[in-house]
Amino acid sequence: MFVTPWVDQIDQITTGDSAAPSTPLVRFVDVLRLLIMPVTFVGMLFPWLLAEHSTTTSSGRLYAINTLGAVLGALVSGFVLLPRIGASATSWAAGLLLVAVSVLCA
Repeated sequence: MFVTPWVDQIDQITTGDSAAPSTPLVRFVDVLRLLIMPVTFVGMLFPWLLAEHSTTTSSGRLYAINTLGAVLGALVSGFVLLPRIGASATSWAAGLLLVAVSVLCA
């Protein structure tokens, strides 16, 4: 969410000479440097939650909620939010939702 303006700037900087063969690699490395930490922390959350829920029933519920959230998130963002409010606003909405859920769960 916070890196969206930087990703846009990287796009503007690296699209000057689109014929250069290194341009896609430069873009990939720059975006990777921006996103590696937040993506790693989000990826660590689900295994941590599974460790906290040691019974099979609670682990099953957690998997079900995770799957339902992934399906609904993909459908709503792809078919509702992106066409109506655009990519940047959708990214901000997803980031704010992550922050809100983390505050509620803390």
